[in-house]
Amino acid sequence: MNSVTFSPDATRLASGSDDGTVRLWDFQRPGGRPVILKGNDSYIHSVAFSPDGSQLASGGQNPKIRLWRLGELGASPLVLEGHKDRVKALAFSPDGTKLVSGSEDNTVRLWDLHQPKTPPVLLLRSTDTIDSVAFSPKGTKLAAGGDDNMVRLWGLSERDPNL
Repeated sequence: MNSVTFSPDATRLASGSDDGTVRLWDFQRPGGRPVILKGNDSYIHSVAFSPDGSQLASGGQNPKIRLWRLGELGASPLVLEGHKDRVKALAFSPDGTKLVSGSEDNTVRLWDLHQPKTPPVLLLRSTDTIDSVAFSPKGTKLAAGGDDNMVRLWGLSERDPNL
């Protein structure tokens, strides 16, 4: 396993693996087999649940992000394209309307999930890989850290149409 995360209500666990699958365990069915989500074609570096637990994002070796709607597990995931290299980190905003991603293409990108086919906002072009991203609990700040030993912080404003 390369990445694991609990659902917000702690009833499920998702894991990403180097075989390109995401496994979803439901603790309300003890002893049950996990649901296997296929759609990634290689190593998974990051998985993240939306705050309401209705969606799961996965990113990995392939620069495309998969967004799974957990109420429709048989459906293909929505694919978000914008990175040029591995996706290392993912985080949903507290209201679930945005997704931030960090990549080995040395960028941080912000996705508007109300308009998922719109290209993401490029927040940062760094000198090295971005390994971690996070929203503050109220969604007013965004942080990213990477292999350049820098942590960057953004203040988010609802008045800014790009954020």
